[in-house]
Amino acid sequence: MLRKDARLLAAAATSAALLGVITTPALAAPAPEATVMAYLFESAGSPEWLRGQNAEYRQPQYVSGLTSAHPGWSVHLSDETVGAGLPKQEIRVAAKHDETSASAATSGFLSLTDQDPREVPFLVLKMGSSSVSCTIDGPVWRNGSSPTRLFVRQQAGELYEVDITQEAGTQGVAAADRGTRDGLLPTTVKATRINSIDQLAQYDHFARYQGREKSGAIGYELTITQTERDGAAKTYRVLAGVSAASC
Repeated sequence: MLRKDARLLAAAATSAALLGVITTPALAAPAPEATVMAYLFESAGSPEWLRGQNAEYRQPQYVSGLTSAHPGWSVHLSDETVGAGLPKQEIRVAAKHDETSASAATSGFLSLTDQDPREVPFLVLKMGSSSVSCTIDGPVWRNGSSPTRLFVRQQAGELYEVDITQEAGTQGVAAADRGTRDGLLPTTVKATRINSIDQLAQYDHFARYQGREKSGAIGYELTITQTERDGAAKTYRVLAGVSAASC
């Protein structure tokens, strides 16, 4: 009799456990969301960015000037006066979402200057136009309407187009953290294409997208490394035209 009661109690406990599993509500999926980053400059100091979150930013050009994040460099967006003979293309960043969909898009080009007296930037990234979008009942779509091109300052202080898939060296660039007072430093540039949210894990603005089942990203990350006189290397990262969306 005791054994029978024990079996009944065990069966009841199992039923209760199963009932608990069945009736526990499933966690709701994150609501659709989109973020677009015209640029983000990251160094050992405070990061600096121009971002759109359910908003649109559009104008012919943008110039950061010398800031606490990069006292030796200036960030220029779609500034034809320091371009590489590129056609006019205003800077545009837009991100939007509703209950069922999300999308983000960028267009323009990014130039970095270092106060060179010839007024030639040491780097120009032609981003063109790109976007990412999704719906709650459909896939994630990525689109790039034109090839991305990379130019760096090399011989005679002129801009040369380089293979965007390879690391490129420059003829020398002023220090990002102090300007021209110590002359020009050996500098390399590497452009990495952003194809997934996982590649943005180190950036706080995109951390919340990690682990979302339906998400996507598009854009570029620039890794710029300068070698100091003592051989020490300093690395700066710049996100350029990065769009992210999740549903």
